[in-house]
Amino acid sequence: MRFAISSELPGVAGLALLAMLNPSLMAATTAMLLLPNPKSLMLGYLLGAYATSITVGLVLVFSLKGSTFASTAKHTISPTEDIALGAIMLLVGLVLATGRDAPLRERRQRRKPALGAILSVKGIVGVWRTTPHAPISGMA
Repeated sequence: MRFAISSELPGVAGLALLAMLNPSLMAATTAMLLLPNPKSLMLGYLLGAYATSITVGLVLVFSLKGSTFASTAKHTISPTEDIALGAIMLLVGLVLATGRDAPLRERRQRRKPALGAILSVKGIVGVWRTTPHAPISGMA
């Protein structure tokens, strides 16, 4: 007898690994989904989580405004550069979401990657991981 593995298995396994990081959230979500009308309860849970995280974020930002913690970011980029970087990322996301990158993906699958290309990518990632980075947007 032969068993077929579902194509959804990697996604389910990934979600299971993420659920492992927050078991109380997983238990609360499971309990809410077992109720007859979970929509309103889930919406309340989501709105409560939003309110809590926004409140804690605002308290942190305003309490650290005049401290030395906020002034440690010395290398920042301008808002124009930040917006340009965001626009580029949105454009890349749009291209990937619409599937316009399919010809490029097919061409890459057909050719075998050269050892030099693999080593250069690993070298770039290694250099990137070991150098200090400037924050995308500063608080100062």
